[in-house]
Amino acid sequence: MVGEVEMNDSELRKAHIFTANTREVNPMVKRLAKFSDWSRVVRAVARLKRFVREFKGVQKRTNEASTLEERKEAEIIIIKLVQEDAFSEDIKGIRNQKGDNLKKHNKLQQLNAFLDDSGVLGVRG
Repeated sequence: MVGEVEMNDSELRKAHIFTANTREVNPMVKRLAKFSDWSRVVRAVARLKRFVREFKGVQKRTNEASTLEERKEAEIIIIKLVQEDAFSEDIKGIRNQKGDNLKKHNKLQQLNAFLDDSGVLGVRG
């Protein structure tokens, strides 16, 4: 049977516990950083989305340039990816209707952050 251990016991050793907070970077965001300018990354994402739709059979295969609608959709996707990478905890709080629970020192709290209809983070200033 194990008895109680006294604090001044010579066999008692101090233990040090360390924790580390890590954040995994979204691999898609890493790939976006390799593009030299905005229009190239938008066109690439638009082509990727088109390829996925063609592969799933939703859209007929075409060799035409991306349309304005496809590029707008790609821009929203890119913005959402980058925002999710930079503000993931804040976005989760806003999604869960806890926008007022953002920390007082948080810049997004001071700017009245919100999510628009497409899920893009915006501020009211």
